[in-house]
Amino acid sequence: MHVLARSRRYALDLVARKTEQLRYQATHDALTGLPNRALILEQVGQALDDCQQPDTAIAIMFLDLDGFKNVNDTFGHAAGDRLLRAVAQRVTGVLRDESTVGRLGGDEFVILLRDARDGRPETVATRIIQAVQEPFMLGDDRAYEVRVGTSIGIATGPPGSADELLRDADLALYQAKKAGKGRYVMFAPAVSGHADTPIAR
Repeated sequence: MHVLARSRRYALDLVARKTEQLRYQATHDALTGLPNRALILEQVGQALDDCQQPDTAIAIMFLDLDGFKNVNDTFGHAAGDRLLRAVAQRVTGVLRDESTVGRLGGDEFVILLRDARDGRPETVATRIIQAVQEPFMLGDDRAYEVRVGTSIGIATGPPGSADELLRDADLALYQAKKAGKGRYVMFAPAVSGHADTPIAR
């Protein structure tokens, strides 16, 4: 009986660990370990539900790397993967604990700011752009320097659903890239094409 009880506990523990492992794989990016799109959408929805007071707001920030294709073409995809992991660590280091960084795929990242009051999204975007502009040292036996930049699109809410906020941030990112890269754009529904705010030249 004792052996059977131990075997049953072991089997249950194994099933629980496997279930948790599968859930992690389904909600996190395999390369960086960051939350993926599904988990970010879930967290954005929860954050929107928490915005019950009139003076509360969250922000979604879309960013991708300026010059990432050149890194892949010059140094290879393995170097590109190392760069993405390094960018994930650097961006995460810029943020406070109440913020979440996720990866959508390729060189696209998304950030959930749970407190978007008092110009905080603009401040965070500036810090991220400055941080990513610093050189990255890649390589194993022989280190080499890589430089990239980043462009950022920002959308704040509520109103809107999680999908709508991500869409608006994506539109703002497109405007940032179109305006010359190395900058952020705040999404504005009526004048999104004129909302760009250059901060890096």
